[in-house]
Amino acid sequence: MASPKFYLDSHIPKEVAIQLRAKNVDAIHCAEIGMEDASDEEHLTYAAENGRIMVTCDPGIEYELHYKWIAAGKQHMGIAFFRGEDQCKSISVVFNELMFLWEAANDASDLYNQFWRKQR
Repeated sequence: MASPKFYLDSHIPKEVAIQLRAKNVDAIHCAEIGMEDASDEEHLTYAAENGRIMVTCDPGIEYELHYKWIAAGKQHMGIAFFRGEDQCKSISVVFNELMFLWEAANDASDLYNQFWRKQR
């Protein structure tokens, strides 16, 4: 079984990736690979091509991109969505929730084509 891997887009603080890696979680931030100015489509494409769960707080991902991809038959490893500035800008909230997902997953495919939302 493979553990989940995360791809954090530009809406998520870079520090989250650093802290996840300190716990041996495979995580990369878009700025670390020169994609901080990428479009939503480019972020999700990168995550999908590299077997990573996309982490974001961009509401356009859910309604415009996730469902469009599913309707078109495209596949992705999952999207973890954090609501609003209070969740998205809090390093501890994002870190703790991603650690929960990482520990709870039986396999990297547990979120395959799924859209996970952090509840308030």
